[in-house]
Amino acid sequence: MPSTTLQDTWKLKWLATANLAALLLIGSWVFEPTREYWDLLDQAVFFTLNGSLREGHAWQLYWAAANTRQFDAVMALFVLGLYAWFVFTGNRKQAIERISKGAVMTVTTIVAIMVSKNLLDIDRSGPSLVLDPSVLLSEIITMFEFKDSSGSSFTSDHATGMFITTTLMWYYGGRKLGIPMLLLTVYWLLPRMVVGAHWLTDSIVGSVFLSTIMLAWLLATPLHAWLLRAIQPRVEAIAGWTERLFSQLGGTGDFLEDLRHTLAQAARGFCMGCADIIPGVSGGTMALILGIYERLLKAIRSFDTGWLKLVFRFRLRDALVQNDVLFLVPLAAGILFAILFFTRIVPLPYFVAEQPDIIYGLFFGLILSSIVILMRQVDRYRALDVLVTVLGVITGLFIVTLVPVETPTAAWFIFLCGFVAISAMLLPGISGSFILLILGKYAYILAALGNFDLVVIGTFLAGMLTGLVAFSRAIVWLLDHFNRQTLLIIKGILIGSLWVIWPFQEQVFVTVGESQKLISSSPVWPQQLTFSVGLSVALMVAGFLAVLYLDRLYLSASSSRNETTVSSRKG
Repeated sequence: MPSTTLQDTWKLKWLATANLAALLLIGSWVFEPTREYWDLLDQAVFFTLNGSLREGHAWQLYWAAANTRQFDAVMALFVLGLYAWFVFTGNRKQAIERISKGAVMTVTTIVAIMVSKNLLDIDRSGPSLVLDPSVLLSEIITMFEFKDSSGSSFTSDHATGMFITTTLMWYYGGRKLGIPMLLLTVYWLLPRMVVGAHWLTDSIVGSVFLSTIMLAWLLATPLHAWLLRAIQPRVEAIAGWTERLFSQLGGTGDFLEDLRHTLAQAARGFCMGCADIIPGVSGGTMALILGIYERLLKAIRSFDTGWLKLVFRFRLRDALVQNDVLFLVPLAAGILFAILFFTRIVPLPYFVAEQPDIIYGLFFGLILSSIVILMRQVDRYRALDVLVTVLGVITGLFIVTLVPVETPTAAWFIFLCGFVAISAMLLPGISGSFILLILGKYAYILAALGNFDLVVIGTFLAGMLTGLVAFSRAIVWLLDHFNRQTLLIIKGILIGSLWVIWPFQEQVFVTVGESQKLISSSPVWPQQLTFSVGLSVALMVAGFLAVLYLDRLYLSASSSRNETTVSSRKG
């Protein structure tokens, strides 16, 4: 009892001290003479940061992009990823506790932002509208919308949310979680001060004032414990339901392990979706690189007459297990999310068109390193192996150097387009959308989708379904009967695809709707060393080394798991 009383007394003192400190902080900004010092600090920081925008188009473009909603979405994903790492590094009990704490953190952040918007929104213009001279970036960068001014900048909603999130992450996870989150917070808030949308004191006075009061009342009162007691049983119930569901579908039955597996497959799907967005790269390429190519083909092949019999007999669980649903569903979700992410949030086709050398530099390094790893999997190359690989290289070069042609719009040809496009997507090194461009039907199919032309859409989907069933079986049969030769020719096609991935190209694009698609490309050697050339080479090297490092980690983890399995069997 005495220890409880002492702890309660300490919390009351901490609550009073935190509230007093918050009031003194906001008071020093509201009243003279200390307000004058805050104003001088605001002006000095703004002129220093904003002055850097006077020269360098690439520098201006970066800070403009960093003040878009898309940038905010990307940063939010980084924060979510950091906390997900915290959740998955624990055991089952710790994971449920950390998910519950994450829910508390989310609720607190949302409430704080709502309070900031409705109760502390002060009519104070941002520095870009008040101080002179200032660089108003929206007058220079006009190709997309971003925020570089504000008529009501105090307080900063972003800063309020980030300060609360950072403090609670540090409280829950210590320095390993808190320090990376603090760095993310600084990186997220800096762009708005550089362009003049917010003053420094909007964050370090207004937002810290509100965050301090909110956190004090959360952590120094029974509120935090009450929220956890309300949320944690529900998280436990969801975890139990998930375990039962996954166990029925062929999972391990362990909530944390199955969740890790699901997110890993979704991440692989995300990588495949990214590959489908990049001209000249296919989802099949990424599946091969990620080591799931054969499993993907067999999962697709599982939709056969036996599967139909199970469905018609209402043996749905057996049908889902046969489809490897715990592999296909998160993989498909990851692909869909990547396509939405790189068309709605980060307009990758736009950057490919505007800065192709930089984007392709990264992907050239990633693919080249992956080819090195894939080719290293063969212990000893015989003469026939070299010949088969060269045949694959020639095939890949032939395909990626084709150009679009005029073709008919008859139903049989639309069916053929669907058949060939899906077949190409299953084959590493060949992009399905690129094949549609070659056949001259990319715009036609896209227009049919936009206008809901059900005849064209139905014919095209029928061709895709037929190609998916037939071609996946053909590849699986080849892998079963000629595994070595099939993989070598596929790897050769992947090598040939480097022709269009080399970052320095003379490229021709076609405009389809609001996006641009690559139709032809010829590699060239850069004539001079510029900033973009240097950045492209740097990203190429970084991508190459990153894949090698990840492969080394994978081999190390696999070796550890094998040793553990052997030891357990001996035991």
